[in-house]
Amino acid sequence: MGEFQAGKWITILLLYFFGLFVVINYVIAASIDYGITTDARFADPGFGSEDVNLSTPDTATLTDTASMTSVKTSLAVITGISASDVSIGLPAAFIYIFSFLFFWIEFFMLLWSIYMAIPFFH
Repeated sequence: MGEFQAGKWITILLLYFFGLFVVINYVIAASIDYGITTDARFADPGFGSEDVNLSTPDTATLTDTASMTSVKTSLAVITGISASDVSIGLPAAFIYIFSFLFFWIEFFMLLWSIYMAIPFFH
């Protein structure tokens, strides 16, 4: 049986988690900035309505990407914990699938790498 190179796995997976957090944090910041929610409603003004403004703003204000709300929301999306409270334009079921595919599988890989790096456990 060959030697498992746990150090490379741990380094690569930690860089992966850092990159994943940065990307998700900016996606959350953009969704908050543009007001994207999962409540997609179609308001039909009808023929007799007046003063209807269906335009969207073409400018966006800068958001605080280092706020704790954004960090908590990012961690909720990444891990899937309390993902039903997050409104970023995706249903909660998709967030759970995303978190399983892109966080939990890699998290268990990281745990296995740490286990293999400590020689007195196996």
